[in-house]
Amino acid sequence: MSTIEEQILETLKEIQKWIRFSGWTNVKRILLDTLNEPKQLVAYSLTNGENGLDYIKDRIGRSRGTVQRYWTSWQKIGIVESINVRGGSRAKALFDLEEFGIEIPDLDLEEKQDTSEEEEQNE
Repeated sequence: MSTIEEQILETLKEIQKWIRFSGWTNVKRILLDTLNEPKQLVAYSLTNGENGLDYIKDRIGRSRGTVQRYWTSWQKIGIVESINVRGGSRAKALFDLEEFGIEIPDLDLEEKQDTSEEEEQNE
């Protein structure tokens, strides 16, 4: 690689660093505002381009249509991208929630807590 190419690459890396830094707060706010319930957080974290609708719907206990609506909404906002897969397309999250300090809930644990709270109320 020539010296000019190396300088261009270094400049691009520096620009990327500053763009990432300047957008971090806005991205986190958009993620928190958009993914405002535990099942959405889990669905987004599972939207890795490899997991399909059926896999995600089974993990979050929602319908296939609901997951598809999530993907459509998230694509309009710009937090997922559409990728082509055999037989169609699916979404792929653009951001890792944990990199933004956003905790991904354990839905099994939440359901157990909800059930025990209901049992306490019924007693």
